[in-house]
Amino acid sequence: MRQITVATVQMAPRLAEPEVNLERMGKWVEDICRDQKVDLIVFPELVTTGYECGVRFADLAEQVPGHMVNYMAKRATDFQVHLAFGLVEKQKVESTIYDSVVLVDPEGEVNMTYRKVHLRGEERLAFRPGYRFDAAETSFGLVGLLLGWDLAFPEAARCLTLQGAELLCVCANWERPHTSAWRNYVFARALENARRTALARSTRTTFLVAV
Repeated sequence: MRQITVATVQMAPRLAEPEVNLERMGKWVEDICRDQKVDLIVFPELVTTGYECGVRFADLAEQVPGHMVNYMAKRATDFQVHLAFGLVEKQKVESTIYDSVVLVDPEGEVNMTYRKVHLRGEERLAFRPGYRFDAAETSFGLVGLLLGWDLAFPEAARCLTLQGAELLCVCANWERPHTSAWRNYVFARALENARRTALARSTRTTFLVAV
């Protein structure tokens, strides 16, 4: 992986107001890219809707690509940057929704969509779990995506590392009282995957970005 510049956005979204959140996200992209050359901007989990929307998640869900993804894809194209951001995704069957993260590239194309595998607590009442971990090819290397509670499971990060991922982006909406646990998980996953992996016969170092 070549040397890149990554920006992370700590943003508190308005609950159930995706248009307001999209406008703020677009402004963040503009402000960041105006000040410096950035390769990747990472936003939090469910940043387009907020985290505690309950039954309203079904009404806020969109297909990928859809209005929200298209809006952010235009921002990515305008400023020639990769963007990773969380949203509520639905399939054609509208009752099936996922806690997802999308990676779009500077050409405005959806590079990858990841659906959260490890749902926690009330998330299981709203979302269907994903079932696979994949790394996406970008102009600067292989990137893996994870969401929130996925970080607590060593196998999730290891699976992506063994696929050759050189950068792991973890989008989360983590509760403030559990900040120490978050830091411990981040350090643990980074340490576990920043060594040579004999099983994969790889000498790559995997870097981890968590927001």
